[in-house]
Parts: sequence; structure tokens; C-alpha cells
Amino acid sequence: MRLALSELLRARWGQEAVAITITAVETSPDLYDSHVYYSVLTDDKASAVPFFRKNHGVISKAMAAEIVLKRTPRLHFIYDPT
Repeated sequence: MRLALSELLRARWGQEAVAITITAVETSPDLYDSHVYYSVLTDDKASAVPFFRKNHGVISKAMAAEIVLKRTPRLHFIYDPT
């Protein structure tokens, strides 16, 4: 799932998401929620928050089409300071 999210960001939002790196994805056993941890390579760490808020629905739909699971988990984007 981490790889699919990374590739989606690069393919669809190349310039907007160039500084965002998906570091980990943790999915609950019941597949209802996924915590997506990301880091930002620039000093402007707050720039990713509006990006994920704006594109959350599109990312979720694209992930549902890309990865076949029993149900598509809700994505929760969390900043990873490491």
C-alpha cells in the first residue's frame, strides 16, 4: 500500500507532491482504517496538510481502484517527524 500511494502521488501530482515521502502505512486488522505516515523534504512541513485535505477523496478512490481488498480503508494522513 505504501508503494502504491507513493507511485500515485508521483504520477498524478508530480510537482505538488515532489517533496512528500510516504514513510509507512499501518492498516487495522479489520481494514477500516489506515494510518499513512509521511515526511516532507523541505522546511515547509505545513504545505502537505492542505494538499492531503484537498486531494483526500481522489487519493482514496484511486487507491480503491489500484489495490483490491475486502474493503477500502479510510486514510488518515499523519506527519512523521523522523
